[in-house]
Amino acid sequence: MITSKPVTLREYRANDTSLLQQLRNDISTQLDLQSHPKPNTESSIINWVNSFASSLDSLLFVVADSETDRAVGFIQLKNINHLSHHACLGLAVSRAYRGCGYGSTALKLCENYAHSILGINMIYLYVLKSNTKAMRLYEKMDYDKVGTIKSYYKIDGCFFDSVLMQKLLAT
Repeated sequence: MITSKPVTLREYRANDTSLLQQLRNDISTQLDLQSHPKPNTESSIINWVNSFASSLDSLLFVVADSETDRAVGFIQLKNINHLSHHACLGLAVSRAYRGCGYGSTALKLCENYAHSILGINMIYLYVLKSNTKAMRLYEKMDYDKVGTIKSYYKIDGCFFDSVLMQKLLAT
């Protein structure tokens, strides 16, 4: 468990399933994550969480309120490259908790963990060019735009650009 008000990053617990299912079933959130939305049952959420637990190159934290311990989102590192010391980040916070510091605090805690425990020196992510709120958050957290990948993501037959961003962690 890693804590800095208002956030605790912690392991998944059974009572988190409902919130994770809500996020994974929210079409808008899944599109922002550049995922392909599909119905998620309780069972599929548990399988998704377990896929992180059994992986050597992925990590999932539940983002919880540090006072109530209630799940408000998740943050993940995928494609962890232990040789080159980099990883791809994904972050989702429930709409009810956006704009309250959960995302930025979770990001900072995850970066610290990635660097100090996993030895990660660079985190990268992809964000839809149209997702200006997320881009502002990442820029505020010192992520740099590396470039734009044209027609990276297809939604309803239309292609959208994705911005590749990265942050070099303290070495």
